[in-house]
Amino acid sequence: MVPHWFRSPKVLILIPILLLLLGAVACGSAAEPTTSAPADTQAKDTTPADTMKDVPVAKMEPTAMPEATTKKLDRLVIAVSPLGWDTNYSYKVTTSGLLDKRPVLEYLIANDRKTGAYAPELATSWKMSPDGYTWDITLKEGVQWQAGPLSPPEGWGEFTAEDVKHSFWLLIHPDSAASGIGGWRNMTGVKKGMTYPETYAVIDDFVEIIDPHTLKLHTPQVIAEMEFFLAHSRNFPIESKARWDAIGHDGYGEAIVGTGPLKFIERKEGVHVRYEAVPDHWRQTPDYNELEFRWVQEPATRLATLLTEEVHLSDIERASRPQALKKGMKIITSTQPAMFNKWYFGGLWWTEPDKLDANLPFLKKEVRQAMNKAINREAISEAFLGGSDVRIGGESIYGFDPTLDEAIWPGLINPKWAEDWDEVYGYDPAAAKQLLVDAGYPEGFEFTLYLYTQAGLPEMVDIGQAMALDFAEIGITANLVNLEFSGVRGLYRAQAPEINGGMWASRSQHRTNYSLAGSVTNSTTSHRWQREDTDAISAKLGETVDKAGRTALFREWGDIVYYDFMYIQMFALFADIMVNPKYIAGYDFPGVYSGYYGGLEYVDTIPQ
Repeated sequence: MVPHWFRSPKVLILIPILLLLLGAVACGSAAEPTTSAPADTQAKDTTPADTMKDVPVAKMEPTAMPEATTKKLDRLVIAVSPLGWDTNYSYKVTTSGLLDKRPVLEYLIANDRKTGAYAPELATSWKMSPDGYTWDITLKEGVQWQAGPLSPPEGWGEFTAEDVKHSFWLLIHPDSAASGIGGWRNMTGVKKGMTYPETYAVIDDFVEIIDPHTLKLHTPQVIAEMEFFLAHSRNFPIESKARWDAIGHDGYGEAIVGTGPLKFIERKEGVHVRYEAVPDHWRQTPDYNELEFRWVQEPATRLATLLTEEVHLSDIERASRPQALKKGMKIITSTQPAMFNKWYFGGLWWTEPDKLDANLPFLKKEVRQAMNKAINREAISEAFLGGSDVRIGGESIYGFDPTLDEAIWPGLINPKWAEDWDEVYGYDPAAAKQLLVDAGYPEGFEFTLYLYTQAGLPEMVDIGQAMALDFAEIGITANLVNLEFSGVRGLYRAQAPEINGGMWASRSQHRTNYSLAGSVTNSTTSHRWQREDTDAISAKLGETVDKAGRTALFREWGDIVYYDFMYIQMFALFADIMVNPKYIAGYDFPGVYSGYYGGLEYVDTIPQ
């Protein structure tokens, strides 16, 4: 029976009102998000408002989850080996030294996270002229430079073609120490030794600004692989001209300022670099509030910080990974081959007789082949790289990217390289000893082997020490010297006596014309291989647009690299990073950023 008070007119009037109020409260609770939107839905200008009409909205119980789970991850922390360049200057470091600049700075062209293919970023389109000497580039409109405590409150204005022109000059100006600067200067027409005004005059001819968002690049030689140079795969981040005009070189070092999805907060040398997420970024808004790169030298310490949840992602030595996996950590691998671990012979400067040491053992082809055949790559891989996707022989020796390059230049890779691997490079200490006898070194010789670590391949020191033991088996003594890569780089760039006859490592990814121009010509500042025949091939590539002609030249260069033993090729690897799945739901990265972890704004985190 219904109570008489329930039938009261006042109650009957109040009941609908009360129900409406309760409904409004319930709707208000459901409208508050309990998790941040997936990364892809946060990109700007991708979902028109009228397409949202039919999107289903999940009903949420207002008390289903505690408040802490409704928040983004406050700070995403990644532990990596120190870079050797703890600086905010983009033009004072190698490509690998841009690891801590990439969250802030953007590029004209991106590399797709899943395929590594070229995709628009600050440039919306690009096209080479039929003769190969001009590139037309259209830029995205409306992109703003970041504002913040180290910038004017309103920022540095809109990104334009003037910033692209300035970034070219910044990369190759007389005091730049950027990676591959010889190749960049060849591309732009700048000559070594030019003054500041002379350099800028060349850049003024190289970059023709049509309007604020359209420009032409006029190259003194054919650059058919321009996408490679302008993408994340190289070292051409875009910097602000207005900022340079206002504060100059010294002020530039106070911060990193860009157009990217993360904004620089602070750098504590030897400790960390921190950033904050840019809200409503035009391309991708991170689903965490802050990012931190933490420099951790010792591998055991990096592992400990991951296991104790001080960091969420870490560069972990492969030998320590089983321990981390048992503790519930996960490995995320790059979607594309990321690193080609090579060890270079110092002093191969045939084009500079005044710098060449004619008594250097490395000058003899038989010595270089002997040292290649002395290395037990399989055993070293098993000892230090277990659990990773490691390629030995065949495609690892080419000097090209076996996936992307062959797709662009069909026929680039000579099938004999793979067929001849065992005979030419395979582990054979007896054959290596005979090669030393043939070269005139029956008792062997001594040389310096420089050791250092680099993020992405923290086992590099272990690999070098194992190689030294293999060299000892054939009578060659490697004197091990521990020196940061920045110090070794200074030695080979200066062609210092210490590097003449020394050996050093690289774990970068070199492809096609960049490999030739940046590694094996007289004009390069890396001084890895300087010979007349490779100089001649480089000159022909600078005039050849025809695809078949360029492919033939690349294969000719590949034959020289392969059969003349330009370096000791160890492995081709995918990049790996260890993550704590309590905080990281997923992360796609192509690995083409010199073996590093780019696109950290796309890390899919789990709200805490």
